[in-house]
Amino acid sequence: MKKHEQYLEVLKTFDDFATLKEWAIRFIETYPNDSKDEDKVKIRKVEKSISSLLSTGKWSGLLLIDKKTKPQKIKLITKDNSEISETQHIAKSTKGVKSINFKLLMNDLKYFSNDELLNRDRYSHFENNVDFIGYREYIAFEMARRNKNVTTISQKLDYIDKIIEKYPCSDDFRNWFRGIEDWEYKFAGDPPELIVNSEQKKKYIVIAKLPISEFMQEIDFLNIKECSNEKTEDVISLKIMADYLQDELIKNYHIYKDGYYFIKDNNYFDPYEVIDLDSTFKYNFNTYPLEDELKSVIDTLINRKAENMKQTADMFFMYDYYQSRKQDDNLIFYAQDLKFELTKYHGIKIEGFDERFSYDYCLKHYEKFKNLNASFYVVERTISDKIEIMKKFIDQELYKYILFY
Repeated sequence: MKKHEQYLEVLKTFDDFATLKEWAIRFIETYPNDSKDEDKVKIRKVEKSISSLLSTGKWSGLLLIDKKTKPQKIKLITKDNSEISETQHIAKSTKGVKSINFKLLMNDLKYFSNDELLNRDRYSHFENNVDFIGYREYIAFEMARRNKNVTTISQKLDYIDKIIEKYPCSDDFRNWFRGIEDWEYKFAGDPPELIVNSEQKKKYIVIAKLPISEFMQEIDFLNIKECSNEKTEDVISLKIMADYLQDELIKNYHIYKDGYYFIKDNNYFDPYEVIDLDSTFKYNFNTYPLEDELKSVIDTLINRKAENMKQTADMFFMYDYYQSRKQDDNLIFYAQDLKFELTKYHGIKIEGFDERFSYDYCLKHYEKFKNLNASFYVVERTISDKIEIMKKFIDQELYKYILFY
């Protein structure tokens, strides 16, 4: 019996819907192997194998998916359970198929519901910045803040900010603390952090480098009662940690926490001011040019034609949607669901017509279009490719190239 047949045999043994993990565990119990991997590793490998088969449409028409659960649950279709509810749909593959019969396309969209996750409507801000100065910096910043390390640093700075917000202090002091005001312009004497010796500074920087949960625990123990006494050691320690973390963002990730339009008076910061002249990145940027495919992507991202801005919004939406599903351990048919969401958002292209029609319009004129072919807005392979590109720009910090392209 082939592996894909074994998977189905195991699914038959469930009386009700099963999650992908439950399916994988029972498969390992039914077909044990001699692998020395830990159990959780074995389970994950089987989950990936099953998920891959699901995405290819290998079992098209054989499985029932319950979409109201998190993670989604699956059941083999039998004569006894062939009727489906509104929250369930039959797994079938339109992978790689952009144009199909109108009735089939509408049936796919009918059973698709995305109420529990992100929707494309929330990404219109990427399309509404036609007159926005510094658009490329805006795109780079939006990518950077999705980087895992940047996210962690930002969370730490937010937590420090929450602590400062608890206590009474002047706006000038808050602005100095956040790096908006220079000390010498607002206060007398040396900046408070200069009174702390280097060994103490090292101690605070070690705390700033801790994992987020340990970092929060450490600074929760600081004895801060007010911010009006600017030279208390605990307040200074927070300032030193905040400065270190903000410097990390600037030097290593080439962004300011709140973007290139900073908090005060919409002051604009040229990205070149962020980069040290001896920056390794700057050297690499000039020495190792990007491959043509990625250059083409940057051209699309920074060229503010209406179609380009729409594609940019789509790419951010695809990436965030993928990450949301991944976090929920629910990647089954994620690309297909993205295809349905984007088609509902952008409209349906119907054979013989130049314009796209909304989903509601197509429902209203169903009889008129039912015998024609219709097209999805995008196909799964394109979606997967776009997400992989976004991963490169975000995880490998290629967004930096956008600043200097």
